[in-house]
Amino acid sequence: MGQDVEMPARQAGAIYLKNLIQTSWAEPDEDEAPRFHIHEQDRSLIRDSLVDAVVHAPPLIRAQLCVCIGVICKHDFPGRWPSLVDKIVVYLQSPDAGGWPGAISALLALVKVFEYRKGTERQPLDDAMNLLLPLVQQIMETLMSNVSQSGLMMQRLVLKMFFALTQHYLPLPLLGNKGQWERFRGWMEVVRQVLDRSQPELEKKPEDEDERDELEKNEWWKTKKWAMRILYRMFERYGSPGGVTKDYKDFAQYYLNTYSQGALEVVFKIMDAYRQGNFVAEKVLRDAILYLRVSLILFEFNICLFMIMTCCVYV
Repeated sequence: MGQDVEMPARQAGAIYLKNLIQTSWAEPDEDEAPRFHIHEQDRSLIRDSLVDAVVHAPPLIRAQLCVCIGVICKHDFPGRWPSLVDKIVVYLQSPDAGGWPGAISALLALVKVFEYRKGTERQPLDDAMNLLLPLVQQIMETLMSNVSQSGLMMQRLVLKMFFALTQHYLPLPLLGNKGQWERFRGWMEVVRQVLDRSQPELEKKPEDEDERDELEKNEWWKTKKWAMRILYRMFERYGSPGGVTKDYKDFAQYYLNTYSQGALEVVFKIMDAYRQGNFVAEKVLRDAILYLRVSLILFEFNICLFMIMTCCVYV
């Protein structure tokens, strides 16, 4: 983290630290041959410093340090690292937006450790997110008017975090009271706004293929990609009463009654923009088509036909 050290050396140091933590963080098991591992005194120093380093690091170093957070969380969270959540909270609550990208990146690393876990294995994350999720939602709502590349980058990180939190298992208690799910309403409104907003200079289709590739990588479209991915995943996995487990029956009916029509309107608007010759990122268009395909498969035909007719103004 030394500012007086040249960036290549700092990046090499971050990569070395990442590799060392990946191979030597955990102590060997009793039936395992003795091997080198980082001493607990050094591990404690790293845990105490890591979130601060992530927050203040430039993006190239931050990416390596976030891998370190993920590895350490697998072994030490929450038992040996209860302060991780407190550290993230401090930066998320700060009015200084400069600390938000690092704090959200650290949170994303934590969420991804538990991404595919369920039940009691996931409980430490759910406990942490009871405190963290409302803070991140407030930040996201604050950022919605910021369409600079840095603002969009933070929005993308938040959406990516929410996707990792919900894509395999939907923690309904985190989304509000049963039947109301007021926190979920806020997230779905954010997703809708991201997909619905327009910026003409980034939606004009370039003639040159290289320019189209560059536009795909623009934070504007990368943010839309994660919003569309959330919309599709929510519907495909949790939003159809006939295609969910009993745990999600009530939520699926709530989603169908509350969001299905508005979601289809957004999907058709995206597809109509593409039909008119405007630029639409491939991954955004792909998930929009998948959303429509799943709606045709999972819904009774007459219900789907009614919703399509309701939205036909966009096509």
